[in-house]
Amino acid sequence: MQTEVLLISDLQIMRDGIRALLENDPSFQITRELYTESAILEVCRAPRGSIVIVDLEQPQAALVAGLGEALRQRGGSRMVLLSAADDEGTVIAAIRAGVDAFVPKRTSSRRDLVSALHTVASGASYLSPHLTTRLLDRIRRGDLSENTPVQPIHQLSRRELQVLSLVASGNTNKEVAVHLQLSLETVRSYRKALMKKLGACNAASVTRMALAGGLVPAGPMRASAA
Repeated sequence: MQTEVLLISDLQIMRDGIRALLENDPSFQITRELYTESAILEVCRAPRGSIVIVDLEQPQAALVAGLGEALRQRGGSRMVLLSAADDEGTVIAAIRAGVDAFVPKRTSSRRDLVSALHTVASGASYLSPHLTTRLLDRIRRGDLSENTPVQPIHQLSRRELQVLSLVASGNTNKEVAVHLQLSLETVRSYRKALMKKLGACNAASVTRMALAGGLVPAGPMRASAA
């Protein structure tokens, strides 16, 4: 039985390459290709048992946390992260966010990605031997903190992350309500709750945090209104 794969990447060359790679493996079928800006909303509809491949050129901790929360609440789906950044902090944050396989792009081959997918499909987790060695070395040296502070944006629920992403993209409360099929009062309640968790006092500070977390693409945005 084939495992459905959702592929998230902003780079066409990466989507083409991964698609070509998996065309030779009957175990997997890419059913959807997404850009990061719409990833959280779309992953909420991911079929149970599917695998989500996330390709990132820059660390986007909030995006990964949002995807992890969405998959946790939906249940039954797994996440494989292809990351250009492979420092210990990025790896640990990704694992804590719910990533099931971390594949560093700098030191991994196509075979490594396929191995990670098969490992995750079997219900296990995957970490490249290169990263495993580095993390074990740091643990043995005693310089790997067990109490890395949790960033405020990581405390948001899946729905709060959805509202944050849409608000930061310039949508009004009414537009968010229509998009998420919620009442206007419910959207206002989510917006008030997420602003409190983030310590944000206005829409501008919310947008800055969403941009920093990679929840929305950088570029011109229209102002958000109530």
